[in-house]
Amino acid sequence: MAGVKQAREGAVGILTLDEPASLNAMTPDLLGALADAIGEMTEDEGIRALILTGAGRGFCSGQNLKASEALGEDIAAGVMRFYWPTFKALRECRVPVVVAVNGVAAGGGFSLAMAGDMIVAARSASFIQVFSRIALVPDLGSTWLLPRL
Repeated sequence: MAGVKQAREGAVGILTLDEPASLNAMTPDLLGALADAIGEMTEDEGIRALILTGAGRGFCSGQNLKASEALGEDIAAGVMRFYWPTFKALRECRVPVVVAVNGVAAGGGFSLAMAGDMIVAARSASFIQVFSRIALVPDLGSTWLLPRL
């Protein structure tokens, strides 16, 4: 599956964001592949937990701003169409989702990490909300999830 690798170790499904050249930056294609992978993994009754991680030196650097035109003119509608299904799949997953953060989790990538049930952070992990630096309001659940975590 483009952008997402799937593996299994016993009853644990492992999903790896696999666009290391962009620090696994979010695009509609990457998040669509992730939503599909979550669905495939959790259809298997033998899966009892999921691990979500990132390939390379980062977990997820947030929105790929070079690919933001794919969201369309109505950015909010684009986020709901392309991004929300993935976040919903994580939040409503029938099994626990452990997010293994191995590097930067920035902006929407930080939001993605918070959508899981538990975050395990490597010493190399860093978390940053960068929305104000690019004149945006935090999205993808950040304003609700961050204060509760």
